Amino acid sequence: MIFKKTINDLMQRGWSQADIAIRCHVTQGTISSLYRGDTLDPRYSLAMSVLSLWKSKTPAPKHTRKKAE
Repeated sequence: MIFKKTINDLMQRGWSQADIAIRCHVTQGTISSLYRGDTLDPRYSLAMSVLSLWKSKTPAPKHTRKKAE
């Protein structure tokens, strides 16, 4: 499954599913479905967005919110 590996690679670089979803203009649930393999044939624009993000080696966004102590 190309999307599971692609999303996993992005998460290993520090991207959360929510971060990927924001960049790809979809919900976190959509990215989760791709990751789990529930969505086997995503629309072309989503597939290209995920693959472009993966290919670009864009660093994960830095979050400004405070972590719980």
